[in-house]
Amino acid sequence: MRGLAREAFWRVRPSAVEPLPPSWPLEPERLKHMRIVWPTSYDWPDAQRWVGSLITGFQAHVPVSFADLPQPYDHIVVAHLELDGSRHEIAIDYGDRSELNDDCRDRAALYFKMQFLDEGYGTESVVPGGFPPSWPSLYGYLGRLRRTRARQEFSTDVYGRFTAGWAAEIRSRAVRLLREQRAFRYQGGLEVLRYSRYLSEIAQAKVCIDLPGVGDLCFRLIDYLALGSCVIGPRPSTRLHAPLTHGVNIVHCASDLSDLVPLCEHYLAQHEERERIAQAAQAHFDRYLEKTQWATYYLRTASEQLG
Repeated sequence: MRGLAREAFWRVRPSAVEPLPPSWPLEPERLKHMRIVWPTSYDWPDAQRWVGSLITGFQAHVPVSFADLPQPYDHIVVAHLELDGSRHEIAIDYGDRSELNDDCRDRAALYFKMQFLDEGYGTESVVPGGFPPSWPSLYGYLGRLRRTRARQEFSTDVYGRFTAGWAAEIRSRAVRLLREQRAFRYQGGLEVLRYSRYLSEIAQAKVCIDLPGVGDLCFRLIDYLALGSCVIGPRPSTRLHAPLTHGVNIVHCASDLSDLVPLCEHYLAQHEERERIAQAAQAHFDRYLEKTQWATYYLRTASEQLG
């Protein structure tokens, strides 16, 4: 079965946090001449998990209509952007691999790639696509979870819960290292929880561990940033549309995890430094990754490249 874009969109919960002014502003007069035409269905049913919050972000700024647009590519949403009376085909590649679909790249006027390689692809038509939280429903929980995190009544020191089906080697190694140490309390493992419970556990942890999944970027990272967590994990080979900075809003460990436990010990001991990074992580989410900000990045990029 093909995923139904329109029906899934209406199940997205409203945001419990007031968005900031756009970080990629567009003049109101310019927005009047923009419209998104979105497909009524996807090639893969779970696509709504990646793009559901992006749709609601678009709708906060421009009209969004739905049409039966062909979706010929795996893990790519093909939509249309109407700009100044002209219609342009845009591609949103949410695939977990960093490789591009060459046919789609050659056809689309603009190609947004979510697992965007750090070094780029050598063409202006391929741009970073950002990344979403685990589920669009995050926004309905966010206010309560942030209040919990702000109270700093932590129930655990280090948190990291992962599914075992992807990146099994590095995830198993991380869990083993964290379980074997005796310097701090670790909560997590290789079990899946209900989404709301998993978010509650994040909010009650001093430090959260990010690891790759099928691709280097994972939903978990965006969840952590949204809640305002101090995040430690290996540096990915792919990047967001607004890159994170080591030591400012994230902490990168060695790719072999050799310093993972010592880094956790350091940031557990350095309360002010840890909380500064956590606050910067939340600020980065609010300025660049929140769904309406994410959408304005797409609209601004399209306006500059195609206008």
